[in-house]
Amino acid sequence: MVNELESVPAVIGVDVVSPSVDPTDRWTVELTLRTDGLPAVVNGILGEYGLTLRHAGPRDDSWHGVAVVNM
Repeated sequence: MVNELESVPAVIGVDVVSPSVDPTDRWTVELTLRTDGLPAVVNGILGEYGLTLRHAGPRDDSWHGVAVVNM
């Protein structure tokens, strides 16, 4: 999944955060994007792997998205 996300031109970076570190106690994927908004292709990839977008919004000069694994 990380490779698929990183292959999207709008994606600058992807971080996977383990439940032991994330305050939600779930596996979390954090995305940094060079676009306004979350591209549909990114949302599709997240959905294919059972992740739900929890937040997406501007941060400095990029967009930041946070998705969690559904359990």
